[in-house]
Amino acid sequence: MQQLMSSVMKKLPYRMRLVPRSPVAELPLRYRLRGRAARMLYRVPVPVALKMTRVLDFRTPHRDVDANLNLIFAIKHRFEGGMHVARDDIETSRLAMRRDLLGIANPPTRVRKVRDFEIESDEGVKLKLRHYVPLNEDSGLPLMLFIHGGGFMVGDIDTHDEACRVMANAGRFQIVSVDYRLCPEHDSLTPMSDALTALKWLQNHAGRFGKQRGQIVVAGDSAGGNISTVICQQTAGTPDVPMAQLLIYPVVDFKESYESHGLFDEFLIIGRDEFALFKLIFAHSSGLELSDPRISPMYGDLANQPPAMVVTSAFDVVRDEGEAYAKKLKEAGNVVVTERVARQSHAFINMTPINRRAKVATERMSRSFASLCRDIMARKQVPSLVA
Repeated sequence: MQQLMSSVMKKLPYRMRLVPRSPVAELPLRYRLRGRAARMLYRVPVPVALKMTRVLDFRTPHRDVDANLNLIFAIKHRFEGGMHVARDDIETSRLAMRRDLLGIANPPTRVRKVRDFEIESDEGVKLKLRHYVPLNEDSGLPLMLFIHGGGFMVGDIDTHDEACRVMANAGRFQIVSVDYRLCPEHDSLTPMSDALTALKWLQNHAGRFGKQRGQIVVAGDSAGGNISTVICQQTAGTPDVPMAQLLIYPVVDFKESYESHGLFDEFLIIGRDEFALFKLIFAHSSGLELSDPRISPMYGDLANQPPAMVVTSAFDVVRDEGEAYAKKLKEAGNVVVTERVARQSHAFINMTPINRRAKVATERMSRSFASLCRDIMARKQVPSLVA
């Protein structure tokens, strides 16, 4: 039987097999306890949060940021010297992000089913993916390919596990999250190649998820938003083009400077210095021009793009470029829905366990995108390009 299965698998263009999940139990006890303490901030009344922030002497110019979120920033600045999303050592940054996000998401939001699997392309590239089935799935919705953020250098399917769970339940989507290879070990085009491999695999195997070819949408936050736009541009006019795209505070332009780059340079999740570091390492890791649409999709061909929902945060260093991209998409004749989330900063979809407004915003965004997808399917806009 084993030989028979092996023979069958070798004949497939891609191989799929179950792999074990990475348990939250890998975290040292102190990080689990710290995450539990952080979750208590979810219930702190606003007047108390404001008072605690003053006691911590957190002097921020961004006073309209959510009070509980500012309290988190105040604690991080007082006891850790800042958010430190990007550190001098990449491995230290990756480990810190995993510990922070896994810690606050313990226990994770319950969904109906989660399973990990691997796919292998014709070129022998193995990719890990994670499949989520929500508690109350709307079987009429498409399957979502989710591409995580992290400046192309940090983050993985574990750091964004909780975000996918919340989005799946709220939007009632099945979601598949892809664990693409990171920079600087790999060049700038590798994340896009891996995401494209995952997209094509899902299109070819949509039936395994109860869907049809063409019923795949793509979503991504920050760097994942960048990758999402790139693969939408690269597949335009082909059977692999996604039905729609959800771009969450996307990074889309490494060439130009925008007002928000200077407005939100510190005291938030990510500031000008961290953004500059990611830009330096990612954009220059393969020697591409900063205006190359394969890394700066702002300069790509925007004709015939899938309908898009572009979500930005009011207090975010990349806010203005995301909104400029949405405007450019619309000017090119595409269907575009936009939302600027008030009182939130970058990475709000990762803050849902510890910030009420972040969770409300993430759930609202997911429901709105689901509504857009229903409209697309009802109007039969599922791409006329699909064979």
